[in-house]
This record gives sequence, structure tokens and C-alpha cells, in this order.
Amino acid sequence: LRDFLRRDWVWGLDVAGGGANGAVPLGAGAAAFRFSELSFASSLVVEWPHRMFTPFVGGRLALMLMTRRFEDDAFPAQYFSTLSPGVVGGLTWRVARDWGITLRGRVHYLLYNVDENRSLGFWELQTAVSYDL
Repeated sequence: LRDFLRRDWVWGLDVAGGGANGAVPLGAGAAAFRFSELSFASSLVVEWPHRMFTPFVGGRLALMLMTRRFEDDAFPAQYFSTLSPGVVGGLTWRVARDWGITLRGRVHYLLYNVDENRSLGFWELQTAVSYDL
């Protein structure tokens, strides 16, 4: 939502999901599992619009929901949820009046302190094609 809260501010909402298969090594073998993640996020960025290029920077907060289910119910299902604060920045190139190509980077902190502190930072890099209504 561009210019919703204030001129040159953009409020964004996004949803992402994914999954993978893996295995936990055990003494004599391994326990196979299926991992899935769902993320709901909101960001507030400030733009500095120019004729062709528009840089932007801001903050982002994501709610991450993760599950791990083992095959054959070898272990109980595991669930974890956390808030992940981060920063976002990038550049939009206006190729036409209403069309643009965006390069966006995000850096986040994942708080993970189950049993012991295994928190970590992570980053994302994204390109997008945009159309302004």
C-alpha cells in the first residue's frame, strides 16, 4: 500500500511457505522427517522516488510457524513459532510509467532457543516485476 500512512511510505504484507524432507542421524540409522514452514510478515519502508530509480529502506517483522513430522510416527510431531525482526532495502527501476523491476534484499534474525540458544541471522535476495494501478 503506497502512500497509505504517509507520502513515500509503503506498507507491505506478505505470506510465504515451504517445506523439505530430511533425516535426523541416530546411533544405528536415521529418522526421516518432513519439515514445513509458513511465514506471515509486514514491512514498512520509505521510498525516495526519482525519475528512473527509486531506492527504499525499512523494517520488517515476520511470524514464522514451523513443523516437523517424522515418518511412521517414530517421534511426536514438533512445532515452533517465533517472531523474526529484520531490515529491508532495495531499488526499483522504472522501465515505463507504471512498470518497474525491483531488486530487494532482506536481513533477519531468527530467535531459536529450544534446549539451547541456536539463534541465527539469515538473508534473502529477490527480484520482482511491479505494476502500479
